[in-house]
Amino acid sequence: MIKRWTTFCLALFMSTVICCMTAQAIPIIGNYQSAFRLEGADLVFTPDFAGWDGGVEVPTYFSHPAADFSEFGVFGGGGGTGLGTIVFDIQRAAGVLGSVFGSLHTYFDLEVDETINTFFNEYGDADTLGSGVNPNAVEIDEPGFSFGDIYLNFEDGALDNTNAVPITLFPDGEDVSVALGWENFELLEGQSATLTIVASDMGATAPGSSFTIRHIDPDSPATITFSGALEIKGGASTSPPAGVIPEPSTFILLGFGLLGLLAGRQLKRVLL
Repeated sequence: MIKRWTTFCLALFMSTVICCMTAQAIPIIGNYQSAFRLEGADLVFTPDFAGWDGGVEVPTYFSHPAADFSEFGVFGGGGGTGLGTIVFDIQRAAGVLGSVFGSLHTYFDLEVDETINTFFNEYGDADTLGSGVNPNAVEIDEPGFSFGDIYLNFEDGALDNTNAVPITLFPDGEDVSVALGWENFELLEGQSATLTIVASDMGATAPGSSFTIRHIDPDSPATITFSGALEIKGGASTSPPAGVIPEPSTFILLGFGLLGLLAGRQLKRVLL
């Protein structure tokens, strides 16, 4: 009887240990705050969030209605994991001539295993930080609750291409947020663009991305990888701006004018 009871207790203990190990092997990733900044008065941005787990429907609002940019996103614990793929379709506004310029910035403050090992034991890392072209601006920093300026830079549309929370400065970790930006891209006449942003805990990246940003929790099996790429499609229009093409009657008048000028010169030579 004692042997059976001992065997039962041992089995129960091992089952508990295995369950705990299994539970902790599945990382818990949460979207605390995500935001998007779109700039370009002559551009139309259409987001597709179908492949992104933002948690709740992303509400649109204008934080600077007098400016030529808008911001929207999920704020203050929007829910979901914050992982997945976001695609922006970018088109030139109707009737706009010549080159148009725009910028798009993304901001992510995700948490890894916060309920297990807190949110301030993490650090950031990146490949060739600051030297990429797609995206051409990035930043890794503390979100701004303590010392970081990443959200202010995001609001200004000017990321500083630095990693303020590397493991070398914070061996015990810190709170981490990341931002990616495509600043001052140009669309010629006849061109459009597609911007793809990927946040993954499986190492997936956006095709064409110059490099990746990593949000690392050393006490968790999960590492969040952020990447993105802007693809410009189409070519420049060869048509002159509207109103510049002369009408046929104008060509005829110009032709007669030139003939008259030449005839006048010939007559002048004969008389001399």
